[in-house]
Amino acid sequence: MKRETTDIEFSVLGNGLDFIYEAASQLVSLQSNNKNIDNSERKLKYVILHLSSGIELVFKYYLLNTHWTYAFHDMNNADEVAFNSGDFKSVDFETTIKRLIKLCKIKFLPKECENFTSLRKYRNKIAHFSCKLNARATKNALHKNISLIYKFICDHIKQTDYTKDEGKTLKLIKEVLASLDVYYVNRKNLASTEQTRTDIEDIYDCPECREHFLAIFEDGSSHCFFCEQELDAVRTAEIYIEGTLGITSRDVQKGAEYPLHDCPYCGNETFVITDEIERIGKCFSCHDELQVAFCCRCGKPFTQYIEGESNIICRKCLAEKMRED
Repeated sequence: MKRETTDIEFSVLGNGLDFIYEAASQLVSLQSNNKNIDNSERKLKYVILHLSSGIELVFKYYLLNTHWTYAFHDMNNADEVAFNSGDFKSVDFETTIKRLIKLCKIKFLPKECENFTSLRKYRNKIAHFSCKLNARATKNALHKNISLIYKFICDHIKQTDYTKDEGKTLKLIKEVLASLDVYYVNRKNLASTEQTRTDIEDIYDCPECREHFLAIFEDGSSHCFFCEQELDAVRTAEIYIEGTLGITSRDVQKGAEYPLHDCPYCGNETFVITDEIERIGKCFSCHDELQVAFCCRCGKPFTQYIEGESNIICRKCLAEKMRED
């Protein structure tokens, strides 16, 4: 009687490819028949977990092939005995990306790093906390990450490095990715058609799906034609500031004034100065467009003032000043 073998060996690259294929194939099933699939939310959760693990393993495989010490969390205390046994603390995901760039000279585009990091954040929330996700935007992010990691594998891992099984798995990933690409193109065409029908000119990058299909309407509301996301007033105001006024967080760090204030009417911090010279602003909560002055004491915009006065002060600060005097 033939004795059953008890030893099973899993390679780093093989594990990574298996996780990626499992995630990609499940994502195809979710995209192709979303409404009729049982436990679709549960499946989406495991697609995120499996894909994140697969990408991390492929990146670590590349580090290992460059130098075995790169896989250690603390390279200064890398030990070959511990490495061979697998009993050591490995490098975390963020540091893995940094080492690929600095030590392995891999050139990632900023948006590529942003996509990988975004997926990792999804993964961490699911694994350690709770989270609320836009399903369509999440699926789009997953598709982009599968495309990016497939491109990384093709560009940086030689075909001669694969085992026969690993080569088969990579071929399966390519086939599944082709199906995802078709869905993405169809969804993008549909979003473009819907956008054209509304005749909206102000279109921005959606912070959820990262596609250029977010419309901001005259009343201050917003809607993404790709992922159907509707943003709150604060987020819409922030996108308007960056997309229309061209003021980014980097500009603010360099000293630029951020034109987001408390609305003089509704009090919400969603009032954006759209014209600095005329001091005109628009609130993305109550949708009022107002000409304002800025209080010389608190710095907040207000509407009831006398034109030409040098010391313009709002009612609240005036009352406080009178009490102090």
